[in-house]
Amino acid sequence: MLAIKLCTIAILVIVFLEDLRLRAVQWALFPLLLAALLLPHFLQGSAVDGVASLAFNLGFLLVQGGAALALVMLRRGEWSNPFHSLIGSGDVLFLAIVAAGLSTERFLPFYLSGLVLCLLGYGLLIWLKPTTQRTVPTAGFLALYLACWVALEQLGVLPALHTGTFAHDLLAHG
Repeated sequence: MLAIKLCTIAILVIVFLEDLRLRAVQWALFPLLLAALLLPHFLQGSAVDGVASLAFNLGFLLVQGGAALALVMLRRGEWSNPFHSLIGSGDVLFLAIVAAGLSTERFLPFYLSGLVLCLLGYGLLIWLKPTTQRTVPTAGFLALYLACWVALEQLGVLPALHTGTFAHDLLAHG
């Protein structure tokens, strides 16, 4: 399991560096990251809990994305493609992969606190280097943050990132 965690951290650090430097991530890293995040599910987790977490996490992202799209359309008064100005397709793909790899108990706090840290990190980046591109490297900052979470999990500070029954219990009894 240590080798899987080290590979996961390495992939996440590469995503961070590429997104920070280029505002783009090599597409080949996404399937590698997905495999690295899903492997613990297959080795230690429950398939039912994993599918329930995936459904809940992706549903959460879809509802939030739909609400953001509706808000943008209302503000602009017309259809607008959010991938041109607001969020990159790599950011969306990264979030979907993380949603698949983390349990709901870990994904929701990670996502919410991660977005706040992205804004703070980007503000710091702009302050330190005013010539920085005016696009937030969301996937990169979230990748660095998740790498810290994976390291803390491996050190025993955080519980396993892929385990939890919240989504399964909610869907079964909701």
